[in-house]
Amino acid sequence: MDTANLFYRHNFFFDIVDPILGRMVDRARFQAEAAVVSPPINIQALSHIMAALGALSSNEYASIREMHYNQARELLDLCERQDNGGMLVSINTLQTCVLLALYEFKSPNFARLWMTLGRAIRLSKMMGLDMLDAEPSDVSARLPKQPAQLPFQLPPASSPVELEERRRTFWILYIFDVSAATRSPSAIPAFDAAQVILLLPSPWSLIQN
Repeated sequence: MDTANLFYRHNFFFDIVDPILGRMVDRARFQAEAAVVSPPINIQALSHIMAALGALSSNEYASIREMHYNQARELLDLCERQDNGGMLVSINTLQTCVLLALYEFKSPNFARLWMTLGRAIRLSKMMGLDMLDAEPSDVSARLPKQPAQLPFQLPPASSPVELEERRRTFWILYIFDVSAATRSPSAIPAFDAAQVILLLPSPWSLIQN
C-alpha cells in the first residue's frame, strides 16, 4: 500500500469525519505513532479503518473502501491473538473497534454491527473507561467483587490531551450503543448512564504543548 496515498485518505478522515465525532482521535498522537518505520499492529488497524472512512468522502475511492475495512478487521484479529494483550488493551484498538462500527452503520448487516459494538463495549469496560474519573472508593463500591485496579486498565494518562481522547472515545461508543439499540426493539443498551463515572467531553479542542 502506498503510504502517501494512505495518509492522504487520513486527511479526509480528519477533515470530514473526525469533526463529526467531536475530534475523537488525537491527530498529532496518531500521526506520530503512524510515522515510525514499523508501526504497531493496532496503529496499522486504526490507520486502515480511518482510510476506509476517509474514502467514503469521494466516489473516486469507492473501489478501495472495502479493502481498507477488511484489512482493519484482519489486523484487529491479530491484536486479539497477541499473547501478552499489549496490542489489545490500547486506545488505538478501541478506536479501531468504534470506527469499524461507524463504518458498519451503513451496512444492512445489523448482526455484524452488533457484534463489533459488543467487542468495543467489552474492551472499554476491561480498560475501565466507563469509570475513568472515579475515585478508588467509587470503583470499590460499584464493583464489590472486583479489585479497584482492573487487570487490563490503561496506565494513567500522561497529559490532559490523552485523558480527553479517552473520554471522547468512550462517549462516542456510548452514543453508538444507544443508537444501535434503537434499531432493534428487543435490544437494551449495554451501558447504564447511572453506572458511568466519566466527565463529559470538553467542547474545546486540546492542543499538545
